[in-house]
Amino acid sequence: MCHYKVNYCLCICCLFITLLLPSACTKMQEPETERESVPVSTSDSCESVKLFEMEASAEKVLDDDQTERLNVLIRVKYNGEQDLHNVRYQFRLNPEIEPYIGSGVISYKSGDPAFYVTTEEKCQEYLDKGIQELDGEIIVSGFDHSTKMSLTTDDLLKEMGLAADNVMDVLKYVTIQVTWDGGEQEETLSLGE
Repeated sequence: MCHYKVNYCLCICCLFITLLLPSACTKMQEPETERESVPVSTSDSCESVKLFEMEASAEKVLDDDQTERLNVLIRVKYNGEQDLHNVRYQFRLNPEIEPYIGSGVISYKSGDPAFYVTTEEKCQEYLDKGIQELDGEIIVSGFDHSTKMSLTTDDLLKEMGLAADNVMDVLKYVTIQVTWDGGEQEETLSLGE
């Protein structure tokens, strides 16, 4: 009888420690001076885990109608093993670029439906079976997002006292954030030349 009681108490203590360990790990960390990936606790330690590999690039391009645009490409690849639910992503450019963008919109946030993120292999298996959604979420193994933003006209920039040639100098960085049930990862990536 006592043998079962000790094992039962031991299991409860282990469960309690396991549940409190992630919050204790994040509380013990010092405040970040730069934006880095948000720590995701593992069962073994308090180390930071990057589940997503993020890349970004930007270039000034001319459309067929000779409209100048800023082409921004965001690439997010999943490197984890466990499936993630209710995944969404967003990005925002540095605020100094806002007057150079015709619409003034310098951020993007994915909407509904959310994404079901899995490994590239599992994603391909689902697609081979003709399955594109699970529980109302689109099955993916990462995100490629390209957007062409119309640039403010040279005349309007001159009225604001800004030089049109400076757009790529003013564009410094993009902050990308991916959130899911139970976590998030945020990175700020340089877009400078």
